[in-house]
Amino acid sequence: MPNVERRVLHAVALRVGDDHLRVLHRQQREAQRALKLAHVFPTIDFNTHSAAPGDTLTLTGVNFPTNSVVDVYLTPLLSLNAYTPIAQTTTSDTGTISFALAIPTTLNGVALQGNAFSVLVKTRTTGYYGFNFFYNSRGF
Repeated sequence: MPNVERRVLHAVALRVGDDHLRVLHRQQREAQRALKLAHVFPTIDFNTHSAAPGDTLTLTGVNFPTNSVVDVYLTPLLSLNAYTPIAQTTTSDTGTISFALAIPTTLNGVALQGNAFSVLVKTRTTGYYGFNFFYNSRGF
């Protein structure tokens, strides 16, 4: 009797696993459709890689899902602090972004300090992201 019980449990586990795989495959297909090209990842860049709190950078990005809302996060590079949202925009029908990004002087009420800052741009629906960094032109 124990062998029959094991086989039934194994069949149930496979059935749950099959359903889970179907969901994962559907999510993957949707993400690939949104990107139009499989194995292409979003990237972002700035018009300069040296700026300070209070300055404005031009942030550009490519290979994002089309017509999607993206959030822009900032944190001092190599910091243990979590990324803090500082802006949002919507990607074009070709999956690109380009806009003026004002670098805040404070994050969560604390003066923004550090030698370099990391910027993360992430889509809300698919989770695709690109990141880059720039140096603080005023030092620490």
